[in-house]
Amino acid sequence: MFTPRNDFISRIRRVSNRIVTRYRARHATRVLMQYNADIIRRPQAIARNKFTIYPEHRIFFDRIGKNANQYVVLTLEEAVKQKPVEVGAQVVKQTTKQLIAFSAADARELRTYYSFCVSRNPYTRALSGFLDKIGKGKDVTFARFPGFGDNTAQGFTAFLRSLSLGGELYCNAHFWPQTEAILFHPRQYTRVARFERLKEDLELVLQETELKPLTKLVAYGQTHAQDRGKHTGASERIAQYYTEESADLVRRIYKGDFEDFGYSLDLSEVTSLPKQAVA
Repeated sequence: MFTPRNDFISRIRRVSNRIVTRYRARHATRVLMQYNADIIRRPQAIARNKFTIYPEHRIFFDRIGKNANQYVVLTLEEAVKQKPVEVGAQVVKQTTKQLIAFSAADARELRTYYSFCVSRNPYTRALSGFLDKIGKGKDVTFARFPGFGDNTAQGFTAFLRSLSLGGELYCNAHFWPQTEAILFHPRQYTRVARFERLKEDLELVLQETELKPLTKLVAYGQTHAQDRGKHTGASERIAQYYTEESADLVRRIYKGDFEDFGYSLDLSEVTSLPKQAVA
C-alpha cells in the first residue's frame, strides 16, 4: 500500500544503495586496475556494472545495451544451471557475481576468464534504441529526448541530432557507443559475438566454455517468455526510418563502433556480417 512514509523509505533506500555501489565500484576499480591495467581500456565501465559473471565456469559476459542481453543472459543461466529459468533476466543479472564485488584474488584471475561481448551494427542498434525507448512515447523517463512519442523518420532524426550534441548520448546506456560501454578493447575478448548471427555465435560460446544448452537454441526473439517484447525488428525497418541525414549522424556518433567492430559504413550493407575482423 502506498503511503508518503513508504515512499520516503523507498527513496532513502535507493540513495543508500547508490552510495554503497559507488564506494564498492571505486574500491573494485583500484583492485582491478592493479592487476589488469594492461588489458582494461575503459575503467569507468566498472561502475556501470553491466556484467554477467560465472566464476565457477570462468565466464565473463560484458553486456552492451540493445544487443540482446536478456536472450544471452537467460541462455547462459539455463546452460549453467541446467534447468529452465523461472525468473526474469533482470533477476539473473542481479544475482550472478558482480564485478564490483571482486576481491584481489578474483582480480588476478580475471585475465584467465573466457570473456565475450555482443556487437551490433550501429545503424540497427541506433534505430532499435529509438523504437524501444523513444518512439513509443510510453516511458516518461525518456520524455526529455527530442522525438519522444514521434515514431517517424522525422522523430528518429530529431533524436539522433540530440545525441550528436553529446550531452544526451551518455544519459542512458542503451545509447552509449558500444566501444565506450565495454571494459576491454574488442580484440581483448575471447570472442566478439555478432548480433547479426547471434544464435550461431552463442552456440560457439557454449561449445568453447564446455556448456550445453538446456534446449536447442533458436533465433533471437523466438524464445524465453521473459524476453518477449524486446525484439524491435529494427533490421527490417531501415528503409522506413533512415534518411541521408540520419545515416550521416549515426556514422559520426558511432564512428568508433564502425571502426573497432569492423562494420561497413554503407547503409545498404546493414544486414550483412562485418567484412572486417575486430580491429
